[in-house]
Amino acid sequence: MMTKSDLSFSLLSREELASVLRGESEARDSASQEFLRLSQEGSVKSVVVVWHEQSARPVAVIVGSSQARDELLAWLVTFHGDLAPLTSWCYLLSSEDFERHFRSGSRYPSLNGLEAAWLGAIIADAMSSSNRDIAALSLSSCLSTETFAVARAAALYGPKSGLGTIERLEAARQSVQQKQLPTRVRRLFVIEVLLNLMPGNSVPASRNSELVTAACRSLAVSEEAIPSLPSAIVRDFIEVSPDFETLALVDKMPAEHRVRLLRRIKDISLHAFPGDLEIYNFVAGYIISRIGGAERDFRLAQDFKDGAEVLAWAAVAGGLGVETFWTNAFGGLGRLLAKELLRPVALCDFPESDISLDELRHLQSSSGKLQFRTAARNAVVVALQPGVDVTIALADLDRASSSYSPPAQREQNPAQMPLEFNAGQLDILVEKLLPLLERRLASPKSTRYTKSGPKSLK
Repeated sequence: MMTKSDLSFSLLSREELASVLRGESEARDSASQEFLRLSQEGSVKSVVVVWHEQSARPVAVIVGSSQARDELLAWLVTFHGDLAPLTSWCYLLSSEDFERHFRSGSRYPSLNGLEAAWLGAIIADAMSSSNRDIAALSLSSCLSTETFAVARAAALYGPKSGLGTIERLEAARQSVQQKQLPTRVRRLFVIEVLLNLMPGNSVPASRNSELVTAACRSLAVSEEAIPSLPSAIVRDFIEVSPDFETLALVDKMPAEHRVRLLRRIKDISLHAFPGDLEIYNFVAGYIISRIGGAERDFRLAQDFKDGAEVLAWAAVAGGLGVETFWTNAFGGLGRLLAKELLRPVALCDFPESDISLDELRHLQSSSGKLQFRTAARNAVVVALQPGVDVTIALADLDRASSSYSPPAQREQNPAQMPLEFNAGQLDILVEKLLPLLERRLASPKSTRYTKSGPKSLK
């Protein structure tokens, strides 16, 4: 286990930093085990380099402010490009983040018993985004979702940092794909409620949020093997619509009656007041999660107008109150996803990302090609915050051709002149070629176009 006593610190000027990062300095020998704070006056031109006792590699660079970070990255990319991307092998932290989150050298994520619910929400998001069922779903598609980014940020830095992560993810996608992303409807209600369930978050912002948060909290803290909504919560739902009066009896219904209730909710939701649709979506997802097991019946959400949100609630409701999130849930995908969602961040380890969002902004190119190598050919892993790593596909990015032609073959197949001409260009071409053709045809030395020439050309 890493402790703060394993770390040492060196206060350096920017001029010294490059040689330190290249391993050409003896600054580590004089490093202090006491944390060196950056003064306000020297915070732009000075940095603190963090070392681990068992590594000659600097494990982190601490800057005093966001301005100092941006100036450092611009200087690094401009004058020391061989060290970039720095954030692929060394953490770049603000002094505030280091003292708040990494003073001990490690950060351990926590979702306060909501791990299974968050895993369900992430997998549902990936299913909706990729239009694939669980059997065809990949781990990388889960790691690219907004829900994963929010859950990871909330686990490491608290629920208040969650929603701001979505904007950073959009900025990362924009930087990588170099094009205007299509506007799409964001379904943040599920994420908002899950964040509300975590300690330290703000009060629910709406009636719907407050009602659904209370219902989810009752499921999360229930001691029943299969949690059900208590009567007091059901009464609050009945105030929205009398159609919800049978919610308290869902767990006592035969399976076919639950399916009939689900169909009834679907039909009624088509004519419900628009402001109540979030409530109907939650109720539908809750019922689906009680029909033979949430995983087997996700297909039932497809019939709803807002099938993506109903699907998310079905997965979340099935995970509330579940403590053993490391089992074979979701065909084993849940276990793999949990490893990434709850992986500790230790400064002594290499970052998991290819680059941070802050450094990506300085390395992006207008040509549409990445200026650095990625671990995977078809994706780039971007750190939105230290340890909050998301996968962004490169399928739409202009990359080097994967085909290879030997030099001899390329010589035998020279590049041909494109034949895309407009009318004006064709007129100019004819004017230039016509005198040459007339001279060739009138020349007595030319046998190619005479009677003695090849028969095929007569």
